[in-house]
Amino acid sequence: MAGQVDRLKIYVSAMNDLQRLEDIEIKKQFVQTADFIMQLKDTAKIICSSKQLTFSNEIMTKTIYICPEIVIQVVENLLSNAIRFAQSSIYIKCDTIDNHFIINVTDDGIGFHKTVLKYATNPFYTTERKDSSGHFGLGLNICKILCERHNGTITLSNLLTGGANITVSFGMNE
Repeated sequence: MAGQVDRLKIYVSAMNDLQRLEDIEIKKQFVQTADFIMQLKDTAKIICSSKQLTFSNEIMTKTIYICPEIVIQVVENLLSNAIRFAQSSIYIKCDTIDNHFIINVTDDGIGFHKTVLKYATNPFYTTERKDSSGHFGLGLNICKILCERHNGTITLSNLLTGGANITVSFGMNE
């Protein structure tokens, strides 16, 4: 019974956190592309220290118009998932397309099951047993909310060669 009460407390806390994300203000600013990409790369190196990391920057503009805190939070969530499922390597690519800042994260794991592709961005969706891990299935839902608040999207897919592929976009317009 005590375990169920603790679980309910965590659930209520998580729901409050999700509501706060819906209300968060997106504070876009012009940031120097080179500096921000270096910050993302340094963050990725720390999070992915146990895996082989490849980082690619295809952005040709000097500045991008984003909310850096939101982008970093999304990337941290994506990389936390990637290291859990990657066998040995993670690949990150940054680009700008149609006034959107795009980040693509892939891994060499087994990829997403069909059901996961459909529901993974829903709150509390997880493929792990809830009683055996500290994972509550909020990471991709948080990413979805933050991307949408930033006039962007999140897309999940599988690579033809195997492995998961997640692409997030952040609108760079006013």
